[in-house]
Amino acid sequence: MPKKNIKKGKGRSRGDYHRYSDEQLKSAIQAVREGMSVREAAKKFDVPRATVSDKKNGKTEVGVTSGRKPFLSKEIEKKLVDNVTSAAAKGFGVSKKQFMVKVGTLCQKTGVARFKNGVPGKDWWYSFSRRNPEISLRKPEKLGNMRAKMLNPQKVNNYFDDLEKLVKELDLTNKPQFIWNADETGKQFQHNPVNVIAQKGARGIVSRTSDDRTNTTMMVCANAAGQFMPPMMIVKGKTSKSLYGFNTAEAPENTIWTFQEKAWMNDSIMLQWFRDVFLPNCGEHRPQLLIVDGHGSHESAEILTEAIESGIRMFAFPPHTTHFLQPMDRTVFGPFNAAYDQACSDFLSARVCNNINKWTFPPLVNKAWKAAMTPSNAVSGFKACGIYPVNRHAIPRSAFEPSECFDKMCVQDDQNDDTTITESNKSYHVDDVPMETNVDRSKDAPVIHTEVAEQVEQPRQLLVPLQPNFDENLPVIEDPALLLDLIQTGKLDVVATADENGIAEIPTNTCLWSEEIENLFVPQQDMEPSQNKSQLTTKKSKKITSHRLLTSPEILEEKRKLKEEKEKKELQKKERMQRRLEKRLDKENQKKIKKIKK
Repeated sequence: MPKKNIKKGKGRSRGDYHRYSDEQLKSAIQAVREGMSVREAAKKFDVPRATVSDKKNGKTEVGVTSGRKPFLSKEIEKKLVDNVTSAAAKGFGVSKKQFMVKVGTLCQKTGVARFKNGVPGKDWWYSFSRRNPEISLRKPEKLGNMRAKMLNPQKVNNYFDDLEKLVKELDLTNKPQFIWNADETGKQFQHNPVNVIAQKGARGIVSRTSDDRTNTTMMVCANAAGQFMPPMMIVKGKTSKSLYGFNTAEAPENTIWTFQEKAWMNDSIMLQWFRDVFLPNCGEHRPQLLIVDGHGSHESAEILTEAIESGIRMFAFPPHTTHFLQPMDRTVFGPFNAAYDQACSDFLSARVCNNINKWTFPPLVNKAWKAAMTPSNAVSGFKACGIYPVNRHAIPRSAFEPSECFDKMCVQDDQNDDTTITESNKSYHVDDVPMETNVDRSKDAPVIHTEVAEQVEQPRQLLVPLQPNFDENLPVIEDPALLLDLIQTGKLDVVATADENGIAEIPTNTCLWSEEIENLFVPQQDMEPSQNKSQLTTKKSKKITSHRLLTSPEILEEKRKLKEEKEKKELQKKERMQRRLEKRLDKENQKKIKKIKK
């Protein structure tokens, strides 16, 4: 029966009803039983007075509402809620539509309820969300597949083992001013507008931005004591003329300006930053620790050689883990981007003729720099990432949940646990996982065990109440062993019988519900390529390395060899181009000679 809509205007709207939880109601009833008046308890716990009185006098039970009884019991709904929230935490969340389709499939398989078109409607969802207020529709953040795979407990623990060993070796346990983190962030002239006040329900609200989408890159470095070095700004251009027009005097103090064809960081600019920014501002104490991500420009042979000669130890994060392990990404760049957007919005809304260009861009960056690059943000970042003080437990358990579904696909490095941080950790290959693959869930397919599934109680024996078989043509099965065998092999379906109200219930402690709910919300693991090659798309594997001490002799030798190979390939390429040019010139000369002879 569909839910009746309550007209608004007189009395309370339907959204005003049942604005309290069962815990609030139980607390109010307990307070009344301990001597508090009904009126005082209702006011204190924000529960209607009539409700407290009725529950106390036994007119209605706690947790029972008027109307038709729900199709699913509280225990089953609780399992659904646990599984859907666990799937969301692992990065496999389901939308409202997907959830209702899964519930409809679950009910069809178990024969509990028959919805119109086989799927629950919006009224069922409204009632379900009211009965389970701990769930709500949330907008998820983007998380790439590689980030989901790589941030797993084993890699993070290995990283912290080596980091702790390195900090003790350098005697920096109580010297936060000598532990640095550096990273780049991009800034465009065209900002993201901030929220504005508008008429309620209005759509299509616009906000002015710059027409110029010029991109710049800023190199930022700070230590665990909260001290920031002057930034380096990289603008787009091929010559020094690209710096003309920028109001460099209004940029953050002592900013170094340079240029690159696409405004990106490369080997030469990174070396320039190390010589002109890092070394003059890090102090004379040696050794010091500089932690960077694994970008290729941070690992060139030139900068590693310079760092070793200068007494600076460089350490690289594990790849695709900086969103939780790098201080700049955790607590610095977020406030900086928000402050920049606010500064741009304030500037454009001040006057109609204001515009963001080369001349006005540096002052806006300076305003955002002063607002966000604070000692508290830097110190909080190093603490949140567990770098200073070294604390592996600073990374929340929820950060590893998305990797649980990929753990069986990643190569484990148990045999390399004895590798020291001065050695180059061996690289391994991880194949890209197809986003959509049709997998037959047969008994031979691999099964993924999740934390929720492991907590589900599995009964030793399956007991299903059966109704007498009224079909004279079919035999009545009285042997329990034979009946159980038929059910387990799928030759006999279990269907619950509906009562007078049309409600059919199956005991919630049977493995039928547990398996069905698990199968609905646990992502299917891809089969091995040898099992089903036609359904899996083959992609080129990517080389992934672990965290490394970049200034170790082994890594430096590796980088030198890579540099030599690169130079050799470039030389061969130039020789090929030269030969092609000579052949082309020879052909043109021969054609000219033939024309002259004619």
